[in-house]
Amino acid sequence: VYSSPTEKDIVYKIVDETYKNFFEQEINILKLVNGNEYCCNMLSYNILKKKLILKFPKYYKNFYEIEYCIKGQEFIRITLQLLNVLEYFNSILLIHGDLKLENIMFEDEKCVKIKVIDFGLSKKLNKHDVIYSSYYQSRWYASPDTFLGKKITTHIDLWLSLIHI
Repeated sequence: VYSSPTEKDIVYKIVDETYKNFFEQEINILKLVNGNEYCCNMLSYNILKKKLILKFPKYYKNFYEIEYCIKGQEFIRITLQLLNVLEYFNSILLIHGDLKLENIMFEDEKCVKIKVIDFGLSKKLNKHDVIYSSYYQSRWYASPDTFLGKKITTHIDLWLSLIHI
């Protein structure tokens, strides 16, 4: 992710042509989640010189960068937001697949509202899709289902969320 030198509240994600097969998939998923209060909002995209360039608002820090312990009412508020976004993903049959501390941002320095980012590994399921691949999760955070060869569903994101709480 690169900050804009001219627009201080804008960042760009640049995806190399190595991942060209995923360009359309990521764009479609970002369009689908655009407007959800707990998901990043893609402002625009462009394909230039075999690279996908995605434009987003700049968010504050991710969970990994926060330098203090979240507890009490703050913990409950953030956990409820995370559960709301998981419920939303489940309702639209979306597997995020990479829901880790680095991909959950705070919207601003008040650290009141979360934004889920990075839908590069995400998969939009159809009602009858059956997936048995571990490709939809980062290895370090993968749910037991992926290693046991079980059917992959939207519930793998719940596993990813729970190991971070």
